[in-house]
Amino acid sequence: NVLFQNSQASPAVTIKQLDFQGAVHLSGRHLDFVGGCTNLTDQPQLSNDPVEFWLRGQGQKDNLFTINGTLDRRQSLSHDTMRISFPASDIDNQTLGTAGSLLVKLSPHRWQTDAEVVIDGEEIRGTIICYHSNVGMYVAALNDIAGGSEIQTKLNQQLSTFDKFQVSVRVTGSLEKPICEFESDLAERFAMAHSLAIEEFQHDLAVRDQSRIEDMYRMSVHELIEFASGRLATIRSLCSEQATRVSELEKVVPDVGLRTNR
Repeated sequence: NVLFQNSQASPAVTIKQLDFQGAVHLSGRHLDFVGGCTNLTDQPQLSNDPVEFWLRGQGQKDNLFTINGTLDRRQSLSHDTMRISFPASDIDNQTLGTAGSLLVKLSPHRWQTDAEVVIDGEEIRGTIICYHSNVGMYVAALNDIAGGSEIQTKLNQQLSTFDKFQVSVRVTGSLEKPICEFESDLAERFAMAHSLAIEEFQHDLAVRDQSRIEDMYRMSVHELIEFASGRLATIRSLCSEQATRVSELEKVVPDVGLRTNR
């Protein structure tokens, strides 16, 4: 190779653009795909640009997934990026938890996944987010320690207002031993629903207890008033009889200065 002044070495072979297509069988399912890449070279350290690639899986009606990324080998430490997207698709019923503690069932719903991954040398970092929408969620079983059937009913009323949630996975570590940390707003939503269900249950319980107390109070006071009224009527009747007898006695007893207290 002859280098001219103000020039730099370049790869011997560079493919500006390469398109391809094919098919594979995954889990007994036929999958067609198309893809392409640019800046493909035998000497990437001499290239001005990283390799860019894309891949799209095709189904009968729509795209099953798309992958876009770069492969950068221009420095001593490789730097690769990848974006993966699984468009919304339907998934079947799902069951979470156990019948002995908490059993939650999810109806058939829509599911979508987006991921971004960066690989520097042997280290990996990235985020994977799964979106669940049009979800029907209900508690099929709840242990008595967590509230039992009454809280379960209230909880299902609260959960009926939720129709979506997401699960995030944070990936770090090495390619050989990646570390995955899971987070989900489902736990927060469920805890909120459980808290509201307990508050509603406690309010209903207080209302019921207050109603019982008021009924008991009204019944007790009514009985007491009837009892007191009856005794008072008896006392009045006795007093009236005594007053009549005293009047009759005054008529027959000579007036010798005798006075009686009525």
